[in-house]
Amino acid sequence: EEGISTEEAIGLALDTLAQSNDGELTPDGVGVATITVDDPEYAERSSDEIEEILDERDLLPTDEDEADGEDADGATDDEE
Repeated sequence: EEGISTEEAIGLALDTLAQSNDGELTPDGVGVATITVDDPEYAERSSDEIEEILDERDLLPTDEDEADGEDADGATDDEE
């Protein structure tokens, strides 16, 4: 989308990724890096920064999901 900030673009990208993962993501399960026209340096976001964005957008797994047999990365107990 033209005219949105880098932060908004990151949020939109994470929203889109979460749609294919039951609406949830974990900071350890996704990586985020940016390169912009204004700052052409490769900038990788930390897990803490990603977690903050996921939390703001309500994309983190709930405690209920973990009780259903999913661990923090979304894998079920049978998949480990």
